[in-house]
Amino acid sequence: MKKLLSFVLLMAIVITLSACNTAPTVKCGAGTRYIDGKCVASNLPNDNEDPNDNEDPDPVQNQAPTITLQGVVYVVNLNESFTMPTCQVTDDTDTDLECQVSGDTVDPSTVATYTITFSTTDSEGLTTEKTYTVSVVDQGNVNAGSIRLKSDKVLVFNLGDSFPMNLHEWFESDLGDVMPGSITHNVLMSADHVLFERGSYTVTVSVGGVSKDFQVLVNDPDINPSEWVTEGVPGIYLNPNKELVFNVNDYMPNWADYFIGYDGTNLLEIPVGNYLHTLLMDADNKLLSEGFAEITVSVGGYQETFIIVILGEGIDRSILTEITEQGLYQNFDTKQFTFNVGDVLPDFSSYYIGHDGDDFIVLYPGMTTHDIVLSADNVMTTPGTYTVSIEVTINHQVYTDTFTVTVN
Repeated sequence: MKKLLSFVLLMAIVITLSACNTAPTVKCGAGTRYIDGKCVASNLPNDNEDPNDNEDPDPVQNQAPTITLQGVVYVVNLNESFTMPTCQVTDDTDTDLECQVSGDTVDPSTVATYTITFSTTDSEGLTTEKTYTVSVVDQGNVNAGSIRLKSDKVLVFNLGDSFPMNLHEWFESDLGDVMPGSITHNVLMSADHVLFERGSYTVTVSVGGVSKDFQVLVNDPDINPSEWVTEGVPGIYLNPNKELVFNVNDYMPNWADYFIGYDGTNLLEIPVGNYLHTLLMDADNKLLSEGFAEITVSVGGYQETFIIVILGEGIDRSILTEITEQGLYQNFDTKQFTFNVGDVLPDFSSYYIGHDGDDFIVLYPGMTTHDIVLSADNVMTTPGTYTVSIEVTINHQVYTDTFTVTVN
């Protein structure tokens, strides 16, 4: 009996000791492992992971380096200095990459187009290249050396012709391709590209940082400017069939129908931008104010200023043909002499016409004086009868006149 009890007691002790030496069941998270009773970070698979499943499912791929050029110029004038652009390299892993330069050597004394290649290679063999083109041009001979109108093209049209929408194909360039976006112009045409106004216009072609202007002529078969000029006498000529006399609310005309340049041998069509005038107009190019204005016309080194007369709306222009002698003439027929408080002071110089014996002369508001009471913005403020005077000097002779106005 004692032996049996001793055996049972011995077995109980053995079982108890075995339980004390068994590690507890603990489940650790990803990236940890159970060590010394704790879940600690580990780069080894934990007890709950597949030891073979430890590869990066989406490894980062090496990227090719990037080249950036700074201080880039695409055009160098002949015999001017040229500075090579600065090359900068950026890479996702390498930090000490440099640019290698190959290709042409730029000679600023020689007109040509030069091609330079910048390249770099990273530690894993990935290479990046950037090609850069620079042109040395003679700005004094851009047309001959850089941008040209093709030999089978002529930029002369007639009214009613359709303006070519493929105009870029009419040009060629040593600096690169002439694209549709390389062309700008000021040619007047309808919505369906039909030319409707005679004149000299400008087409600008830009390639590789160089721009060249070309003249475009639109002719009217019914107008012959050669009949306007005196043979052998250069200058700016007014069309003898035109008068520089208009009425308020007339539209500003097409000045190309009025003027032509002449160098003594050849006719010189006058570009749109070579007409400078002092006309007052609204947004629709309607003449706003009667009186006098000037227009200065220039081309080919010749320049001349002409006087423009603007009569009141509805006034017969033929009255001006009666004025041939020097003097100051009243132009009262449609003028206002009675005003109300709140009216704006008119230009009293337009109440007269001046003539120097050869042509009309410009009269300015500053030639008139008055005693009308006005606000700061030239509004009549006080009823009464007032005196307006004008004084004009023509060829050293003084002309004066006076009239009265009423403010109610």
